Amino acid sequence: MSDDLTGKLPRSDSDKLTLILKTVQAFEGRIQDLEQQAEEKRYDTRPIWEKLVADIAQLQESLRKETREIKGSLRNLSRGQSVLNDAILKVHVDLLDIDERLQALEGSHNQQNSST
Repeated sequence: MSDDLTGKLPRSDSDKLTLILKTVQAFEGRIQDLEQQAEEKRYDTRPIWEKLVADIAQLQESLRKETREIKGSLRNLSRGQSVLNDAILKVHVDLLDIDERLQALEGSHNQQNSST
């Protein structure tokens, strides 16, 4: 039914050692192949990594430039807002002055009408 696998084992100690050495050498070869593949993969990703780092640096510089432009625009907007506020204040003061003068004129006109 089942084969006796022990019959396939080497009989002498010398043959056993030879078999063990061959097995170890085969494992060494496989390990070296895996190490070489890992090393090659590492070099494969290096250009991608370097491009990514360069892209990030370019993006940071672009963001710095945009931030400077936004800050400049905000300063200009703030200055424009100040000018507009000053103009509105001047118009408001002028309207108050006109209102006072109008009330004075109306008051003098009403006094003239009531005395006639």
